[in-house]
Amino acid sequence: MDAVRRILITILTVALFGFGLLFYYTNYYFPDLLRRQAEEYIAVKDYAGAIRVLEQIGDGERISDLLYKEAEELLEKGNFEAAQAVIERLGDSRDTAGLRTEVIYQRGMSFYRNSQYEAASAVFETVRDYRNSE
Repeated sequence: MDAVRRILITILTVALFGFGLLFYYTNYYFPDLLRRQAEEYIAVKDYAGAIRVLEQIGDGERISDLLYKEAEELLEKGNFEAAQAVIERLGDSRDTAGLRTEVIYQRGMSFYRNSQYEAASAVFETVRDYRNSE
């Protein structure tokens, strides 16, 4: 009976140790690896890749920061539709109103520079009080 008890205690100890390792890897080690992988994506400005990785660990704040940064870069490149889509994905998770208005305004300016005055006027109508869009 004593030998059986020792075997059961040994099995229980090994099982608890295994669960402890599993807990460590899933809660500490694995998320840290994913954060490092996300930083590698960020270093090459692949924000979509970084966001995909961070979604696996639910790092909403960092995802929000990256979406905002991606929208700013798309705006700088003149890709207004993509910037607006990224802002919509952000929702109201941070102060996006200013960025949203700037994207709309820059889109109107793009129409204006390309002599598409009716389209520019329609866009400026939505941001009438912003800059000189009247």
